[in-house]
Amino acid sequence: MTSWKLSLGEKRDFIRLADWINKTPEGKQANGASDPVSITGLEANWRTTRFLKDSSDEPLVAVYWKPLGDTGSYSAGIIADSVRGHNLGGLAAGLLFLHLFHELNAHRVEVRTCVDNLSTMRLLKSDMMRVEGILREAAFGAGRYRDIVVAALLRDEFDDRLNRGIFGRIGISNTAESAQARELFSRYYPQFAYWNES
Repeated sequence: MTSWKLSLGEKRDFIRLADWINKTPEGKQANGASDPVSITGLEANWRTTRFLKDSSDEPLVAVYWKPLGDTGSYSAGIIADSVRGHNLGGLAAGLLFLHLFHELNAHRVEVRTCVDNLSTMRLLKSDMMRVEGILREAAFGAGRYRDIVVAALLRDEFDDRLNRGIFGRIGISNTAESAQARELFSRYYPQFAYWNES
């Protein structure tokens, strides 16, 4: 079983991310701007950027977030290198939401993306988030204006989707209280304790 984690980025991770954004059609679309991104600019946001890595410590997906005021709301983004054939955007989104809702105590997480971003549209189709609206021609990229989809997830919606397995088996936060809760739950409901499976 592969072990996945969201980790802080190293210099090589930011270099690779900048290369992907600047040099691939998917990266340029994800950037949504005509100006190339710089490694320094990406590294400046290191506190709120994580990379999904497997047991080989290979960065596969980048995620980031920023607070929206002081209301417990966050804006989030997922940058998946789909060129290499990894379909890990959903897993990365689940781990990011887990971090925001259960570690940072978020109440609401919002994602904005171009309507023609196929990877994100697949995530929305899977009921991962609720679409709240469309901002018509709100972004300019690749020589034309593009519509932006606004989708969001509230904490209770995340917990419900997590319990229904929409995010896969990402588990719950790894605090002592969570470990006690898992142990108590698995003692009384062993048939539902998926974290005990190999």
